[in-house]
Amino acid sequence: MQKILGTGLSGFVGSRVASLLSSQYEMIDMRSIDGLDIRDNKKVEEVLRQSEASYVLHFAGKTAVDLIEQEKEQGEQSEAWKVNVAGTKSLVDACSTTGKHLIYISTDMVFKGDKPLGEFYTEEDTPDPQSWYARTKYEGEKLVSSCSAPWTIVRIAYPYQAYSEKKEYVRIFLSLLTQGKQISVIEDQHFTPTFIDDLAGVFSLIIEQKITGIVHAGGGSSVSPYEVAKHVADVFGLDASLISPTTREQYFAGKAHRGFNSSLKNTVLDAHHMNMHTFVDGLAIVKNQLQEKA
Repeated sequence: MQKILGTGLSGFVGSRVASLLSSQYEMIDMRSIDGLDIRDNKKVEEVLRQSEASYVLHFAGKTAVDLIEQEKEQGEQSEAWKVNVAGTKSLVDACSTTGKHLIYISTDMVFKGDKPLGEFYTEEDTPDPQSWYARTKYEGEKLVSSCSAPWTIVRIAYPYQAYSEKKEYVRIFLSLLTQGKQISVIEDQHFTPTFIDDLAGVFSLIIEQKITGIVHAGGGSSVSPYEVAKHVADVFGLDASLISPTTREQYFAGKAHRGFNSSLKNTVLDAHHMNMHTFVDGLAIVKNQLQEKA
């Protein structure tokens, strides 16, 4: 079984992807190797040199967007920079030295998010990060693209899944609506939510086809958070009248920037005939998975 080194394999996205890929590949969590810190350049290179793995899946990162925004004034001394940028540099340097293929997970938030409704960001569009989180992820992208070994940047958007103990926006909406609570949800923001289970197929494709460069892996439909909440109510048979619309300006006052439309077009995946679930279809699978867990 082919070995794959991974960072962040206990995280929200990485844990589910690692579980799904474990039947195809031997997934090795780098953190399990003497408690490895990816910012330790020498140790990272040593681990890569000693490993038979040809690929490194880099999920690890600071992702709490609004908390990270509070670190902005700290610049390169901020924790987000140290992990998302300095940690990524350690992996880039080690992969450049060892020739291992680095796969870096990034975000739709590297874009400004000012596309007109109905239009999408392609892999060819130039990022313009507006939040500190997005800036650190884009700096990581730039480092990865300088790697002398093969590299792939995979941009995802607002990931959701059924199995993590951590609740993302979908299951937060589900929990609140199940409790009969009123919720105000943004309607002037649009994105392409990524069903995390789809990513297992994406990474398998990248590995088997040796795909390099930038790959968008957004979901198969563009929706607003307000539409997400409405779909949750519909699929789970809950009271949609509890949901009221609000705006980005109101909801994110004093918080990190969120764009109007950061929807991703999956040009590379489309060329390989790989379809990502629409939000409604992904949500139906999540419903079944949650019922199986119960």
